[in-house]
Amino acid sequence: MKLAIAGCGRISQVGYAPAVRHVEGAEICALADPDRERREGLAATTGDPPTFDSVAALLTTERPDAIVIASPPAQHLEQATLAAAAGVAALVEKPPGRDTAEAERLAALDPPVWIGFNRRFSHLAAVSSRVPPSGDLELSMRLCYRRASWRAHEVRDDALADLGPHLADLAACLLGGELSSARARSIQPERARIELTGARGSARFVCETDSAWVERVEVRQSTGELSARSVHGGTARAAVARLRRGEHPLVASLARQLRALGGVVRGEGGGMLATAREGVMAMKALDAARASALSGGAVVSL
Repeated sequence: MKLAIAGCGRISQVGYAPAVRHVEGAEICALADPDRERREGLAATTGDPPTFDSVAALLTTERPDAIVIASPPAQHLEQATLAAAAGVAALVEKPPGRDTAEAERLAALDPPVWIGFNRRFSHLAAVSSRVPPSGDLELSMRLCYRRASWRAHEVRDDALADLGPHLADLAACLLGGELSSARARSIQPERARIELTGARGSARFVCETDSAWVERVEVRQSTGELSARSVHGGTARAAVARLRRGEHPLVASLARQLRALGGVVRGEGGGMLATAREGVMAMKALDAARASALSGGAVVSL
């Protein structure tokens, strides 16, 4: 798989670039970023592929099998549209766009684009086989990190836009594929507490961008019995990771995600990859949560 990357920021530097090395047969064939220093810096660590200041210029010269769009959200729709016009499979980093309307336009593209909900390849993969096939569920989820330690170049989303898409997507997957309502218990720039409902029950989640890295997904039956749990991070794990100075914890799930993208390129299907329509569902949930917060915490239907 000849893979291009649009956007040479932190997620590409510490995530996608090292993840490609774990995908057999994959290579980075081109990079695009308007910042020359960023794109050439990433190229120097990935075999010196050709670099471009725009996706349009890249697709005019190169013919990748697939492209990862890891640019700021405001550029996702435009760049995915260019990829679709060129017939190139596109994986769009979360969030799909700036709002539900942009996510809807992404979902209308042909060939279809895919959304980078990589937590499917860690938490969902870990718990799905242990989730009862029927009956109501109660989900408890937490996704936290210190934004200051991430050192993003450009994006400064609030906690809900930054981390909420992953949790909304996991909730939809585990609660029957669809979400029906949202209630915002609290939305602040650095933390959000949301409750979502779906066909199989409810999900409460917390996301924070000013606390130590931890990711936790718990699935309980309506009786309160714990069915499945997936935990990453925490104080002890973070300390060990710092001492080892190895690859970023995101690399493993991003590599699995890229292998699934390779399946799309080979015509085998996307496996656990999130579709653009599923990206719309996540964005609808976040928009409903914001509407709930503005109305004082009322339940808002999607």
